[in-house]
Amino acid sequence: LRKTLTLLDIRNNLRTRVLAIACFIPNYAILSALLLRESIIVFLIAVSSYFLICWWKNGKLRDLLLSLLASVGAAWLHSGMITYTLGIICIAISVQKASGGFRFDLLRPRTILRSAIAFCIVLFLLMNLNFGITSYFKDADSLEDIVAIADAYEDGGSAYNANIVSNDSTLGFIINTPFRMFYFLFSPVPWNWRSATDAIAFFFSALFYGYIFIRTIPHLTKKHGFSLGSALFLIALLTLMMFGWGVSNSGTALRHRDKMV
Repeated sequence: LRKTLTLLDIRNNLRTRVLAIACFIPNYAILSALLLRESIIVFLIAVSSYFLICWWKNGKLRDLLLSLLASVGAAWLHSGMITYTLGIICIAISVQKASGGFRFDLLRPRTILRSAIAFCIVLFLLMNLNFGITSYFKDADSLEDIVAIADAYEDGGSAYNANIVSNDSTLGFIINTPFRMFYFLFSPVPWNWRSATDAIAFFFSALFYGYIFIRTIPHLTKKHGFSLGSALFLIALLTLMMFGWGVSNSGTALRHRDKMV
């Protein structure tokens, strides 16, 4: 983490604050003490992010491959992290060499076409291959199947319903996606609080991660230009979308948010 912050030219006092938060935030301390796989996933994503930024700045293929390898390792431990790998692939096929690194332009027709092709290929592999990373998706033939799979793991009083309309159409997917992303990021939302525990979870997790999400991208944009900020924002949106559809429970959302901070 310190190496990544240094690579991004973050000033020293901010690096110290970020490291302190990462070391002492209650969520991470609890997960580490319980020896859950989340700690390993967080580590692999951190490594992947570091090498992705190294590749962005120096253009070395080795760094890109190491970034992909670490992200695939995270996806092996949790299928939802395949969005990070997908984001890296979309970025790699969409950038142009520029002075001091790369330039990323998501709105170019060629960029959209290449990203769409990569997305379709990965989606096909998820639906048709039968190994560790794809196990969650192999029985899913529709959005309702994905939601049903998620609901099977969401027993308990903290389950929520983020659907505004039915999921059985493309329009339903488009309309519901922003709401599901919002609920994943900010649950337990105040109108669903059941006790003081939910309020504590909201302020120490949901509000904290929401603040990070909202403030990080503008700072990266100011520091490094729109290219790097937009590339990282793409990965964040893909991940929020995946977990937004795959999670319907505040407790599970709490745990999975920790993978991406």
